[in-house]
Amino acid sequence: YGVAGAAYQAAPTYADGTYNGAKVCMRKSIALLTTSTGALFSVGLPQGSPTLVASQGIAKPLIVFSPSCTLALAYAPGNPSALVVQGLLTTPSVRTVTLPEGTSSAVVADSGSILLNIPGPSGSAAIQLLPAGGSTTRSVTMLSKFGGMAFLPGVDAALLADTTANIVFEASQLTGSASLTQVAGEANGVAKPTAVGVSSDGRFGAVVNSNAAVLRIDLSRQSASAVATCHC
Repeated sequence: YGVAGAAYQAAPTYADGTYNGAKVCMRKSIALLTTSTGALFSVGLPQGSPTLVASQGIAKPLIVFSPSCTLALAYAPGNPSALVVQGLLTTPSVRTVTLPEGTSSAVVADSGSILLNIPGPSGSAAIQLLPAGGSTTRSVTMLSKFGGMAFLPGVDAALLADTTANIVFEASQLTGSASLTQVAGEANGVAKPTAVGVSSDGRFGAVVNSNAAVLRIDLSRQSASAVATCHC
């Protein structure tokens, strides 16, 4: 496109018509490929051979990786059946989990715990946790409006964003007595957040605001927050 530093898109690698979608973890150079029949394959990038993980999965799933990309969750909003893919960096295997009715989005921890967003009345959101290996969810908190969530690497702790309150919380000890600590607010640059993320070392959080800005939060509290205009 004539833009310095622009990416170049080469020819597709897996383009024989078998696959209809993919989710990539660049940190570990792996991907999960999906087919129209719901089958799920794992593959090492850039040109590994796909390995069948589940022959009867979920049609048109949303796929999210855990922070360290050792696990992944494949689910579809409105479908209570979901798949947790374990051992992605060694020998992938799958177990089926049941999500609560009304689940609209979910993220998975390195431990296999799953954090769920269940929309409520007036735009509110009930955040619940399905512990690794468990079958019963537990309440974490209520948000006035969901603004994103993301697990920290290696621990059952996560960032939660409230769009209406303009607050980002760190929810810790999720498998025990969950506690919430505010890590950023309007004074730090939080402005109607729509998504959050966490760096691979767990030190920094990123908040995507509705005002075309990305906010970086130092979760170790060793440096001030920083805002970058993104127009994304």
